[in-house]
Amino acid sequence: MRSPARHTFTALRLAVGLSAWAFPNTTERVFALPPSPQPFVLRLFGARETALALAIQSPDRGRRRLALQVGVLIDSVDAVGGLVDHLRGRLAPRAALLGAGGAVGFALLGMAALAEDGS
Repeated sequence: MRSPARHTFTALRLAVGLSAWAFPNTTERVFALPPSPQPFVLRLFGARETALALAIQSPDRGRRRLALQVGVLIDSVDAVGGLVDHLRGRLAPRAALLGAGGAVGFALLGMAALAEDGS
């Protein structure tokens, strides 16, 4: 079954994941995050994004749907976390827009991919 949302989602999630893992300092700058002497946390994020990107391409419909559902949950929690940190003054407006806003976009794209995949 052709799934434009799922394939687009895979490409975006994979790009974000691999970039965060391979270039954590650049990712910090792009997302307007404060520089960290420990790129490990961004690499953890990158590994998670990469794993989810690959899982949503599974030929097994059940696994694919589970990966999409887990991704929507993670993205929703990430969005709330970004909003909370922004409201507490811990996340700059640009970082909140790109991080939390991006998470909302990923959650919506995940839901679209789930809808394409059928109930």
